Amino acid sequence: QSSIELDRTCCNATISACEKGGEWEKALVIFSAMMQCVVAFDTVTFNTLISACMNSGEWERALQVFSLMAHMRVEFSIITFSAMISACEKSGEWEKAVQVFELMGHSRIESTGITLRAVISACRHSGKWEEALQLVDLMHRSKMMESATSTFNSAISACEMSFRWESVLHLLSEMGQNKVEWNEITCNAAMNACGNGHKWEAALHFCHVMEQGNVELNVITFNTAINTCGRVSKWEKALQHFDTMDCSKVQQDLITFSAAMSACEKASEWRHALQLCQVMAQRGVEL
Repeated sequence: QSSIELDRTCCNATISACEKGGEWEKALVIFSAMMQCVVAFDTVTFNTLISACMNSGEWERALQVFSLMAHMRVEFSIITFSAMISACEKSGEWEKAVQVFELMGHSRIESTGITLRAVISACRHSGKWEEALQLVDLMHRSKMMESATSTFNSAISACEMSFRWESVLHLLSEMGQNKVEWNEITCNAAMNACGNGHKWEAALHFCHVMEQGNVELNVITFNTAINTCGRVSKWEKALQHFDTMDCSKVQQDLITFSAAMSACEKASEWRHALQLCQVMAQRGVEL
């Protein structure tokens, strides 16, 4: 028994070395050798092999290893489930991500807010906004509120990408009721969703929230705010956001200048648009 344990330990260590070196094919060769020599597998063997495949972008291969793990009735761990949900997310297999999450619920392993967020992210990438909302409801029922801001942001992004601005506002209301903090990602997605839905007043509201200093400001946040102001002919407000970037030490990029100039152009404020062109040239921002 001790020699078998030693062999398995050595094999696991070698697979781990292959994982760290990005040699997923060699890891599979060692795994095949273990099967031929009838060396007992354990959870660590499969987890390390799955990780080796994932680190090399072999998402489908990782899913195959997981299926074999289930077939051989090797005990899963939180690492197994987390890795597999991540693989499903990156490979666009949102249905499999949900299935793995449900399997996790049937096991003795308690799911976490992090794993739930990964499943919602998989739904987001596939445009499955309704499923994302259902998972947010599950978060409430199960009280998995760790990383709640990131979880809500994934669901908000899923709704934004599907042009469901009503659902975005509903999620934001839920965040307020549950005292979940907004961040710059929340505001960016909210402004975009409301802008795409032509709900300009709501979009400007999030610009106001940003101005109050409740979120960390970055170039994406400012660009979204400037673009939103331009779309509702608030060119002066757009320029205020542009100037605030200097005060906040956030560097403008080509998108910033384009959005600000577009806001001035729509309002026939050619003088300000030309001034922005001059500033852009002075700062070396290339078209």
